[in-house]
Amino acid sequence: MWTKDEIASAVGRAKLLMQNWPVANGKGTDDLLKEWQQVATQKAGVTQAQREQWLREKWANHQEFANAVVYNVNADVLAHMWTLSFFQPVTLENEEWPVLSTVKIDGTMKCYTIGEDNGKKQHQFIDRRSHSLELMRQVSSPLVQYKLLDLQTGRVAELDRIQRELSYVLRRKMDAIGLTVLQAGITTGGSGLRATLNLHADVVAANIPDSNYLDFSGGATAGKWTLEKLKRLLDHFERFADDVELDGQPLALRTIVGSTMNRRDFWDMGAEPAGYDTGSDESRLPKDALPPAMKEEIYRMGKLTNIFGEPINIITKNTIATGTAYCASNKPSGYYWTKPGMARVVRKEEVERNEGELAETSVYAIALPDAWKYRSAQVKL
Repeated sequence: MWTKDEIASAVGRAKLLMQNWPVANGKGTDDLLKEWQQVATQKAGVTQAQREQWLREKWANHQEFANAVVYNVNADVLAHMWTLSFFQPVTLENEEWPVLSTVKIDGTMKCYTIGEDNGKKQHQFIDRRSHSLELMRQVSSPLVQYKLLDLQTGRVAELDRIQRELSYVLRRKMDAIGLTVLQAGITTGGSGLRATLNLHADVVAANIPDSNYLDFSGGATAGKWTLEKLKRLLDHFERFADDVELDGQPLALRTIVGSTMNRRDFWDMGAEPAGYDTGSDESRLPKDALPPAMKEEIYRMGKLTNIFGEPINIITKNTIATGTAYCASNKPSGYYWTKPGMARVVRKEEVERNEGELAETSVYAIALPDAWKYRSAQVKL
């Protein structure tokens, strides 16, 4: 139980430290001490716990200290994630193992006209297949140390913050791996792309693009999107008509993922070219300008709708250098396998050292089959 001298000493120290601070209710420390002395003498026989509770309540009502209000300001600029959208996500069980099997049609089979002499016999069908076993891998975040308790202000949400940061680092690593796989599927000229495809004997090879790396650089518009470059990109996908694949679905450009520095190029497409209202036939129907409805879509929604019959989303990211774009079709470029059952969160705590450690792991595999390289394209503007 506190004595009068102890209370006076505590109040005196507080008064000395905060002697210039105002008191909200008009009572100073001297008035508080007198009130406590009166209660202590009038309520003889009260317990020590009751007196301490009374002092805590009264002191809270007569506090002379300001409460700190902390505002956290975030200065982080995080990197965008976009690569894994090019791949088809597949969730595997722990005991499953992905195998890619490529089936090629027999392009030498022929049909013959059968007459009374029975004609020629059709040769036997040969099923040609190739198999690829995709190995699963594990990616892990570093083992991060953190404080269990903030000894000055009490418990802190340090674990939640570390978990959020580790999750971001892990996803960022996976996206970077996906970009490496996507870039490894880039094929330049010299019949590189055609060599990955099983062209039917009747297909004119020149009609099929020989590269999924399109170099549009050079000239006054280097590093910028123009309507002509967009037409050349659309031509790459339009050459794979609706009867190329067995599913009967035509290949179509769906998404252009580029640098944030190239966003305004599409706005410029919506601007009227110089000399539009001069009265000449060429300026009335400019080949380098878009119709008004398409311009409105660019400005309002950031996309091209029904240009050459295809809707195209324009997405800009801060992780792509200016003058570069990655273009996705309506079909996946590959597979992205994960095994959630094998993902781990490793956590341990040492109370004696006021220290915790945390790490996260993920099991994955990413593959871009050669036969699907034509489904995406990289553009150098």
